[in-house]
Amino acid sequence: MNKKEIIETTNMTIDYESLTVLIKANGDEIKLSLNEANLLFLLYSNPNKIYTKDDVYQECWQDTSVSNSVVTQTISLLRKKFLKYDIVVIDTIKQKGYKSGDRLKTVTQKSRYYLLLPLFFLSFAALFIIYNKKESRGPIEQSLISLQPNVYMLSTSEHIDLNSIEFNPDYLYFFNKEKKHLSISICFVVDDICNNSFNKFILLDSKNKKYTNILNDVINVKIEKRKRLINNSDTYGFFNLQSNISVSSIKEEAYQAQVSYSFYFQEIAHEKYNVNRSIYISESGYHGNYTNYSDVTVNFDKSSLIAEFVNSDGQNNLIQNGYIQETEKLKIFPLRFKKLKKYNYMHFHIIDDTYSLAYNENEGFSFIVNENY
Repeated sequence: MNKKEIIETTNMTIDYESLTVLIKANGDEIKLSLNEANLLFLLYSNPNKIYTKDDVYQECWQDTSVSNSVVTQTISLLRKKFLKYDIVVIDTIKQKGYKSGDRLKTVTQKSRYYLLLPLFFLSFAALFIIYNKKESRGPIEQSLISLQPNVYMLSTSEHIDLNSIEFNPDYLYFFNKEKKHLSISICFVVDDICNNSFNKFILLDSKNKKYTNILNDVINVKIEKRKRLINNSDTYGFFNLQSNISVSSIKEEAYQAQVSYSFYFQEIAHEKYNVNRSIYISESGYHGNYTNYSDVTVNFDKSSLIAEFVNSDGQNNLIQNGYIQETEKLKIFPLRFKKLKKYNYMHFHIIDDTYSLAYNENEGFSFIVNENY
């Protein structure tokens, strides 16, 4: 890496010694971590050079015990810090890597009738708030916390005792505990990227809070290596996400379920998508399976990696192949088809270019999704 010094750009001053960035437009200072400062100095020392994720990892991280997925996580955090100043700090070059950005986001020209707009929007906002006051809200604040070099937990998770667990160094582990369930996601790492994944959703017994005895069985699951597909086509504006989840219950050991999620995103405007969503479920108590289809509108903030799902009335369609055999054994069916809220938020924590850990606020559980070409 080049000699550490102060770097002047069009919109900011990057000071390595003080680990700060001075925003020239208003004099605000942004505090940086050491790794964030290393990353910015690498990119801005050679502003026209494209660096791969491995290049950034090798140049900027002294602690090589952590996965190179920290590169994408750090870039996401940096972009979020500069978002309020409308500065594009880092550019992603598709299938190549990253380079410096240092440009302002394009601002749409205001109408000559701009003086009337505040009154219009205030009136509209007041009506909207009254109508949606019980449903409309912003997303929760959430981040991914590193417990060990290959073990992570969501910041919103309840405490999980993992001291007695022996983790496989070839896997990445992700945990999230809610009041009534525990989510465990595992990624099999080959050549520093996620090759395959496994998701486990455990329904907890509120009377018996002991669940650690089943953790070892899940942690030691064998994940098969698979041929990882590479996207060689132009998929701008289109992408598919999929996930498979195995479900079990502590209270009822005989209960089993399988859930498959598929999301097909089609961009209709900047960071706005139409999404076709299908959820396939097979579980104890249901002889057969059922699939839930819905079309929703999604506002996807790429800087924060939070997707706002906006549900409309009559969007959900249920296709059943079979019949309810034992109502008392159904777990996912009543959970999935309770009255949907109009607004739902999904958080995406990037693992690598293809895999992410997703968290669904409405249902309160996390799972690994992968982009499917």
